[in-house]
Amino acid sequence: MASEASDAVQAALAARERGNAFYKSGDLIQAEAAYNQAIRLAPTDPRPLSNASAVKFEMGNYMGAAIFCEKVLKLLQSNPDPDLEQKVRVRMGKSYMLARRPTQAAKAVGTNLDASEDKRQIEQSIQAVEVSDQLFSDPAKLRGQLLDRLSRLKFAL
Repeated sequence: MASEASDAVQAALAARERGNAFYKSGDLIQAEAAYNQAIRLAPTDPRPLSNASAVKFEMGNYMGAAIFCEKVLKLLQSNPDPDLEQKVRVRMGKSYMLARRPTQAAKAVGTNLDASEDKRQIEQSIQAVEVSDQLFSDPAKLRGQLLDRLSRLKFAL
């Protein structure tokens, strides 16, 4: 029984390493497949989930990346890894920002993220999105403003 568990851990590690090689070479599809295999083999290991969230982020699936980040943070509650937690919180904050969910981004970085340039940039982005949402809350009004200005710009085109 212990040998089977050890075999699964080794197979998960090998799958994760394959995923890392694919990720570094830019083959995100193959990297995602390898990380998913590692997740199936070692479901309590947060590292393959973190890697998979990075792939989802790079592929533009920001909500998928954020969901995987949340799963990583849940696993880290029982086996803390402060460095991994910081990395995942930054990715989760960026993911939520790019998905235009500033409230969730603020919660992601919150008080649990060390003061860093990443945290400062995410907080600035949150403020910018909140301001733009207030300024452009009415899409019809914004469209009208753009069309009004477009006629003035025609001659410059």
